[in-house]
Amino acid sequence: MDVHRTRRRPILGAQRALGDCQHPGQHLCAQSAARRWGRRTRQGSPVPPGAGLVLSGSGQWVVVLQTAIGIQLVFAALMKAGGGASLSPFLEAMAIPPVLVRISRVAVPLCEGALGTCLIAGTGWWAALGAAGLSLGFTAILVNATRMGVSESCRCFGALDSGVPTSVSAVRAAVLLAGSLVLLALSTGGPGATSPITDATALPAALTGVLLGVACIACFALLGRTIQFERFRSTLRGSR
Repeated sequence: MDVHRTRRRPILGAQRALGDCQHPGQHLCAQSAARRWGRRTRQGSPVPPGAGLVLSGSGQWVVVLQTAIGIQLVFAALMKAGGGASLSPFLEAMAIPPVLVRISRVAVPLCEGALGTCLIAGTGWWAALGAAGLSLGFTAILVNATRMGVSESCRCFGALDSGVPTSVSAVRAAVLLAGSLVLLALSTGGPGATSPITDATALPAALTGVLLGVACIACFALLGRTIQFERFRSTLRGSR
């Protein structure tokens, strides 16, 4: 008799949850309530927290932004570490003390790689806060370099940025800052961060974020190369 009653409880609980929704249009609410009831009463087969649920609109934007920003930060770190390009010439052109130049050469790629990985993994709002702080620092330095007339490229994306005007890098950093602030606002005031690693419904949004991040890298690299080529062509015309 005890076994019979135990087996019927999830069914009765689901029926009660369905009965709480008086209007037929509330079937989604009823299904969610029934699912929660079954999760509490089911034994021996725990259900993952996000199983069967669909991300909301703001939740999808969180995944898109955190993946797009994370991809750019990880790519920048890899290009600095493995591409042979260094921030040192740019920082030296800005008259930064040698000690800070040496520290930045190591610390910046490490911070970019760590924050980018945490964003892609959907670890939480603090990763968005770190990305916003890092982007703010990049934007401030690059805007100051533009005002100073520094012609040395920052090489933020390694060899891909070689010769790219500082003004283009400043605009890119500002776009990254804006995206990080939007992500921070959504992460703290909305559904919070998530990841396709723990929630399969986030996979389409994550793939969209990858495409968006790659597109941003490619667009700004192409813009920088175009401006560089136009300046070179103008120099050739002037020398004739």
